[in-house]
Amino acid sequence: MQNPDGAAELGAATPHSFFTRYFSVSCALITAAYLAVALVSISALPLLDPDEPRYAGAGRAMARGGSLLVPEFNGEPRINKPPLFYWLVALSDTLAGGATETSARLPSVAVGLFMLWGTIWLGRKVFGAATGLLAGVVLSSTPLFIALSRCCITDMTLSFFMAGTLAWLLLGMNNLAPPVRSKWLSTILFGLAVLTKATAAFAVLLAIVIERALALPKAQRPKASRWMMWLLLAAMLFSGAAVQCAAKGKAVNDARHARTAAAADDSNDDPVAANKNVWTTLDSVLNKCALATAGAVVVLLLVMAFRAERQSRTLPAGWTTGLLIAIAMGLWWYGMLISVQGWPRFSALLDFELRQRVAGAVHREGMYYYLGMLPLVTLPWSIALPSALWAYWHGSRNSEASSRDGSVRRADNFLVAWLLGIVFFFSIPGAKLPTYILPAMPAVALITARFLIRRNIAKVGVIVSACVLTLLFVAAPTIVERMQSRSTKLLSARIDESIKECSSVKSLGVPVESLSYYLDRPVQALHWKPLLTGKSGIERLTDLLGNNEDSAIIIEKRFVPRMLGKGVELGAVSAEKLSASLPPDVSLVYSDDAVLVLRHRVRAK
Repeated sequence: MQNPDGAAELGAATPHSFFTRYFSVSCALITAAYLAVALVSISALPLLDPDEPRYAGAGRAMARGGSLLVPEFNGEPRINKPPLFYWLVALSDTLAGGATETSARLPSVAVGLFMLWGTIWLGRKVFGAATGLLAGVVLSSTPLFIALSRCCITDMTLSFFMAGTLAWLLLGMNNLAPPVRSKWLSTILFGLAVLTKATAAFAVLLAIVIERALALPKAQRPKASRWMMWLLLAAMLFSGAAVQCAAKGKAVNDARHARTAAAADDSNDDPVAANKNVWTTLDSVLNKCALATAGAVVVLLLVMAFRAERQSRTLPAGWTTGLLIAIAMGLWWYGMLISVQGWPRFSALLDFELRQRVAGAVHREGMYYYLGMLPLVTLPWSIALPSALWAYWHGSRNSEASSRDGSVRRADNFLVAWLLGIVFFFSIPGAKLPTYILPAMPAVALITARFLIRRNIAKVGVIVSACVLTLLFVAAPTIVERMQSRSTKLLSARIDESIKECSSVKSLGVPVESLSYYLDRPVQALHWKPLLTGKSGIERLTDLLGNNEDSAIIIEKRFVPRMLGKGVELGAVSAEKLSASLPPDVSLVYSDDAVLVLRHRVRAK
């Protein structure tokens, strides 16, 4: 069912628009612009450390006949993500006739195109052709969307399935699609999202909870709901203070380790004692306070959502059953993983993906992180986004109160809940990256398009998008050239022949991910501290190279002075000086400004 009020309103705003009159031609132009930017210089850009080589390498291993259930990379099982994205990479490599940077990235390019088309279709279905096309224009020129559409990582695939889930629920909850179709398509898409990145997919549920909570009239909301904004502010303050305490605690620990290393007395290095300082204690307490406060907000939202749904049911009938089916679509793989890898391995994975990520063991940021990051990753559209949200809360409420079936207002509610749900969900854990909020970009595009059309400045949006896409297309070769340093593709090509016969390859300081991918063999990562304490660096390296196998070590040059002794400056280290200090069966086979490669050859008996 097309929304009559929305279509009439937008049709009146652009009665003779070329773009809406020739809708298919306009879609083709947007598609061509997207593909031009997504594919420009894509084969010239090497796989970037650390994530792209991991996904590409695991997909390549599957395409070559490796296990389809347990992905493998660098000689080890890679089980921190379900296998769906690896299957897509393997399929792409197989269809392309071999693994390349382009074949590894094509799944993200294709899925990004589907997300773009889906955003246009959803906008047209709910608000009219003009909004759909303008939302496509906005999305196709959003930096975060363009960047991840050409990366071999899971985020674009996950975001497409999550956005598809929310889109079909929006249609079903507003009687714009048959309830049965809405239920099952949203169920399948959510299940595929779980099979792509497991826990991250559950941000969809928080978006639905917020939508239902916003639908509850103020008079029926619990009295405690008036404190939600203050609870959110308190959570951000607690979280920010915890991050600062964590930084100070790390500085204390690093200083303690440095003192023990300088004294060359490993026995005095007590990591347990080092971690028990006042700053880390404060970090733990404040972080728990932040999580508890954010949890209280979630509980209030759940209570409000339950009341709203009980008062007026809008979720498709039987969607709860569909939700359980969707979760099972992802959880079966984890059951298989336990049977193959064993409970201890799965327990360690669960601990890292849940407890440690929530605590911020990796990518640690405060809960306020996306308040600043969202405007950055949505430039230039972030300039209009605050005004669009302000119009939603104030202006649009009065102007659309007389809508015949209220579908326009409910759709606006859903889009805002879509954005808030994704951002809030990923704000709660300590682990944060800009890429996590990609599933919110279709909502951002639709909200922005609605605002531009209401203000009769849609043409300005088209011009801005054209400028952004042109700039990205022209700048792509320069960006690609500058990002070469984030991969070891060139290094791997230079050293491949000299170490091809080695039975083992190790790395000290050089990223092993792209090394393993481009050398097409496992590479072991070494850590400098245990390597360079006790014996001299040369002696430890000799021990690691071994006496019974051909082996090689790739070393970042900043570690060379530590191997040769204290007081040696990096600039004073020459290839000749280093070679003279090596044992007879160890040779320097490659050296440049940043890296050197040592090879051990087994002596003939």
